[in-house]
Amino acid sequence: MTFIELVVVIGIFATIAGVVLFNFTGFSTNISVDNLAQDIALRIKNAQTESISGKFAPGFTTPLVPSYGVHFDSTTPSMFTYFADLDNDGLLTGVSACGTPGAECLEQISIQSGDRIQALCVNEQSGFPNCGIPINDVSVTFKRPFPDAIVSTLSLPNRTSISDVQIKIVSAKGKEKIITVWPTGQISVQ
Repeated sequence: MTFIELVVVIGIFATIAGVVLFNFTGFSTNISVDNLAQDIALRIKNAQTESISGKFAPGFTTPLVPSYGVHFDSTTPSMFTYFADLDNDGLLTGVSACGTPGAECLEQISIQSGDRIQALCVNEQSGFPNCGIPINDVSVTFKRPFPDAIVSTLSLPNRTSISDVQIKIVSAKGKEKIITVWPTGQISVQ
């Protein structure tokens, strides 16, 4: 093997390694935002399952079973809250006592990567290609024995014709995913 052949082979390996390393950040960004979208959808599905099954929340003493839900707020785009709706009003109350027995807030989930919740929207007609009505907060709850999603928001009080809610997340590099929840309880990630 000559010196020129050795330099050519090293150059080829360096080029391949450079391409792989350059594309790895894009790959990890895609995986990160995909995982976050699936985690959010799974938390919503978990709230639905725990509501239907009649699970009792810690510290809940009345004979009624609480609703469970997930709350999103655009003022905290790197966090969302899993809660037991003890008063069955469809809204999260008492975030400051999160995790203590008797509190509605069961867990605040922090988004560790550079990903964040970019927008929250509700649509009054199914099939909107983009966000229909931007909102600042939304709670998606489920009440036993029904699998139907109950969408509540302080941004649009007294709205009853909501066809779906969309949670739009974005990665640090701009890749977007949309989690859609329909009133029937169906959850999709696009």
